[in-house]
Amino acid sequence: MLLAAEKPYPPPQGESAGGLEGKTDTAEEKEITFTEQVVADNEECKITITGFERDDEFGRFYINTLLENKSSDKTYKFTLDAKTVNVNGVLAHAPFQYENRDFIGTHWLAPGKKDNVKIVISDMYFNYNDIGDYTDIELVFQVQDDSSNENVLERKAVHIYPYGEDKAVEFVREAQPSDKIILDNEYATVIFAGEANEKLKEEYSSKHYHFEMFVINKTDKMLFIRDAYNSFSVNGFKVESPYSGWATDVDGGRCSFSTMSIYKEDLEKSGIGIKDYEDFEEIKFKLEIYDSRIDDDGFYDGWFSSDLLAEYEITLSP
Repeated sequence: MLLAAEKPYPPPQGESAGGLEGKTDTAEEKEITFTEQVVADNEECKITITGFERDDEFGRFYINTLLENKSSDKTYKFTLDAKTVNVNGVLAHAPFQYENRDFIGTHWLAPGKKDNVKIVISDMYFNYNDIGDYTDIELVFQVQDDSSNENVLERKAVHIYPYGEDKAVEFVREAQPSDKIILDNEYATVIFAGEANEKLKEEYSSKHYHFEMFVINKTDKMLFIRDAYNSFSVNGFKVESPYSGWATDVDGGRCSFSTMSIYKEDLEKSGIGIKDYEDFEEIKFKLEIYDSRIDDDGFYDGWFSSDLLAEYEITLSP
C-alpha cells in the first residue's frame, strides 16, 4: 500500500513556540514561572515536583522531583510510565536519574525515606526534531508496595506547565517535501519522512541506515505500531534480523517521532548492494497496529496481550 507523498495529512491542533534547550534567543529570555507542585499525596507516599534545570550542552531538560515513602515498615517502588510521557503532545523518553547513576525507570525507597531524583527529558529521543518550548509535560506516576506488584498505592496522571498553563501549546509538524504517507486510516496517519537528518546520522549511523517516521494517533487510546518481525525486504531481498526494524507507541490523540533502522551488516549478509541512502530503491514490510491493554485503573498495561487491530503490506520508494 503506497499513498502519494503529497497527500495532505491532519496534524495535531495548536502551534509550538521556539526551543527550550537554548536553541533560540527567545528561549533564553522566556521565564519559567513554575512553582513547587504536589502531584500525589496520601497516607503512604508523596510526590512533589520542585523545579527544573537545563543542560544546554547535552540537550537535556531535568524535572527535579522529591519522592517520599511515609511507611514505617515497607519498601515502596516509584515508577514513571514510560509509554505515556508526552511533551507538547509528542511521545518522549523520560526516566529517573539518581545521584548521576544510569537512567532508571523505577526507584525504590526504604521505609520513612525521601529522595531527590531527576526526571530526564533528552533531545535525542525526539530524533533531533525541534518541538519547541516544553510547555506541557504529561507524566504518569505509580507507587507500589515492593512485596506485591498488585498493591498499587498511588497512580496519578499529571500535567506540568513550566511556563504556566496559559502558555501550553501542542506541537504541529509541518509537512516536508520528503514525506510519504504510507498509511492513513481510522487508527493513525503513518508518515515515512525520508532519511534521518544529519545530526541523528552523525550520532548513530555507524552500523545502521536510519529513516525517520512520524505517527499521529487518531484514536482515544494507546496504540502500538510496528513492523512484523522479519518482514523487511530491501530492493527485493529479504532482510532477516532482530537488528533491523521499526516500532513506536503512541498515546491516544498524540503523535510520535521514531526511527526505522536497517542494519548494514544484514544488508551485506543478504547480498544487497547498498552503499548509501540513494541505493534504497524499494523497502517492503508488513505494518501491524495493536490496541492498548488497559488495566482496571484505566492505565496502559503493555501490548503483549493486546489485540491486533489491522495489518498492511507496505511498499515504498525512499
